[in-house]
Amino acid sequence: MEDLAGIAVRAWTDTGRLSRSVVRNAVRAQGLTLSDERLTAVMKMVRPDEPDDDGPAASI
Repeated sequence: MEDLAGIAVRAWTDTGRLSRSVVRNAVRAQGLTLSDERLTAVMKMVRPDEPDDDGPAASI
């Protein structure tokens, strides 16, 4: 899990953004897969104050 968090932090640093899509794409670029549950856990590790979900559907 720490490796995934490291990928997330590097993606955040490289892009200047931290979003689920940025992290998911960075992980896929490493040839890894990431379930939604694991992505949520990684996002909480990297930025604990982030909401569980983001995007348009979250506001409905």
